[in-house]
Amino acid sequence: MSHILIGVSEATQRLTEMITGAHITGFETGDMWTLKLGNTYRIAFHTMSSTKEDLINQALRNVDQEMLECTDPEEVSWATLLASVTRQTVLKASIENDASLTLHFEHGVTITIRSDTHVVDWQWCITKYAADPYAEEAELACFTGSEISARNFT
Repeated sequence: MSHILIGVSEATQRLTEMITGAHITGFETGDMWTLKLGNTYRIAFHTMSSTKEDLINQALRNVDQEMLECTDPEEVSWATLLASVTRQTVLKASIENDASLTLHFEHGVTITIRSDTHVVDWQWCITKYAADPYAEEAELACFTGSEISARNFT
């Protein structure tokens, strides 16, 4: 695999060209999360956040406190958030200085795919088929901290 390090502005430009206007057609969860963007791209990641997370968690606690008594309670709200943006359009996408990836959707939903997960050797990636930057050469990826890599076309 051949990747080159690129800056935030170039990464955001590539990201915008790839996924702005795309529809989320589904998501998968397990050891990692994968957002499916039509038949074109997949965004795989380990950690996310949203300003809506606390509201969802509070509502879930009000309905069933035991629902959040699991190994990874934050993932319950993540699944709810991703279900809420399924079949919605990515209105805007950007990469922040810390290499987190921010997606804006209809109805004011913003999801940030974070770049600060510990004990993993990659943070997030965008590929065409696989949900792992090692299984398929990633179009864009954050392997460590604030470094963004792109597929080298040469």
